[in-house]
Amino acid sequence: MTEWLRLKEKALKPTTFARYRDHVHADLIPSFGRLLLTDLRARHITAWSEAELARGHGRTAVYRIGATFSSALSHAVHTRVIVANPCRYVLLPRAVAPERICWNPTQAAAFLRHNHAHYGDQMADLFELLLGTGMRRGESLGLHWTDVHLAERILLVRWSLTAVNNNHLASATPRPRPAGPG
Repeated sequence: MTEWLRLKEKALKPTTFARYRDHVHADLIPSFGRLLLTDLRARHITAWSEAELARGHGRTAVYRIGATFSSALSHAVHTRVIVANPCRYVLLPRAVAPERICWNPTQAAAFLRHNHAHYGDQMADLFELLLGTGMRRGESLGLHWTDVHLAERILLVRWSLTAVNNNHLASATPRPRPAGPG
């Protein structure tokens, strides 16, 4: 696991790597570290999953940790350490996100008025930018002046500002947008 993690550090965004590192050191090594990789079976992963849920960990957290484990085991298959990935068919299915409900224009205007009255112009302007463009928080905080063209009313989203482990800021390219209808 630690060798796989070392290889992933070069390929992943800092926030993704931090999440993988936390999964490996806080969850996967303590749970599976004494088991030889060649002895790992689907039943071990199923038992771990059920135990994590019984301890109160959420389905999404267990899914994400399991997905990290599956990625590491896929690397072990590709490097011929093991012949098959025991995670492949036993992981929890990805949790379905609840439907997002958007504000109507009246609700959005009330939100902006409230923020202007209680938090000042800067926060109100930031929220107006987010509501008016659909930008993510990190994308708006990662804007550079060279990407802001006020006269043309154009913003180029080239960077996203993220916090790694809640204490280190990192700039990265923004996540791709999901494909929408039409």
